[in-house]
Amino acid sequence: MSTYGRRLAAWSTRVRLGRRSLLSALCAGAALYVVVGLLGLLPGQGAIAASSLNRMAGGGPPVVIVTTTRYNAPLDPATNVRWALAVRTAKAARAAGHPLVVVDGSPAPDVAAEVAHVLGMELGAVVVPQVAAAGGGSDTTKGGALRQALAEASRRFGAQQPLIAFQEPEKWSMVGHWASVAAAVAAAERTAGVIVVPQRTAAAWATYPLEQQHSEQFGNMYVANLLREAPWAAATSDHGGGGWDWFFGPFAVSSDLLPFFADYDGAWWDAQIVPLLRAWRAGAAAAPLSMPVDFLCDPRQRAEEEGSVAYCRKRLHQLQYLFPLLAAAIE
Repeated sequence: MSTYGRRLAAWSTRVRLGRRSLLSALCAGAALYVVVGLLGLLPGQGAIAASSLNRMAGGGPPVVIVTTTRYNAPLDPATNVRWALAVRTAKAARAAGHPLVVVDGSPAPDVAAEVAHVLGMELGAVVVPQVAAAGGGSDTTKGGALRQALAEASRRFGAQQPLIAFQEPEKWSMVGHWASVAAAVAAAERTAGVIVVPQRTAAAWATYPLEQQHSEQFGNMYVANLLREAPWAAATSDHGGGGWDWFFGPFAVSSDLLPFFADYDGAWWDAQIVPLLRAWRAGAAAAPLSMPVDFLCDPRQRAEEEGSVAYCRKRLHQLQYLFPLLAAAIE
């Protein structure tokens, strides 16, 4: 077994051990529901079994989508826009034939149960609760949920060597583009060391809140400049230029790169980007593929966020948080 293989196996073992510690922390009523979810025994959960994964048209690898959720407010689709969009994402994944793995960190047992019921039992996703970190620590961050989701996807579907694709739960429009991403991977004749960073087209950017357009385009320019000055990336011709949309969020990787995520304990957005840069810099992956996508930011989400002081502060915080971490990964 390769070094990466041993590390991935050890990672999956730590996730299983972490599940055991969760059971003692939950009340008895919710615990039974959670245990059933962890074992994947909820009726309808994981309706697309590993044995039924099919290669995409054009010979592309099968795609498994992973995402993370956490809800504090009641799950009313009429008032909770992000929950309504997550439901739409699950429906789109089912229609497209992509398995969907969801790690949910909702703190209230009744909310967590509803997430598992709707996304799992009704819509066929694999829904598991976010568990404590290995070693008994608590890791309820976005990064922790992402690492758990990737491990769960590998455990359930890894034998089929799928392309593992992450997207935020509200990005339902992205689901329809993953088959084209897989086709691009096949056209590039890559089976390992694969990183895909989708790129929003001009039409896609136009659907975003104005403040988000400015902040994320600025963030992409910063990373492009860092890469342009980095000796290890000097041989790559696709230096930014709009080609790598690091601040978009969605990405896809081959399963051999998952140890780079396991080895990085980033808490937030860095958990999505830094492992990609580290894998590329280490030579474990080729330069990321960039594929333009006509993604649609849902109008309800734009209406909720555009012109919001709170979201302006969130955009600023994201840049301030990420810039030094991205610089450390590249310089």
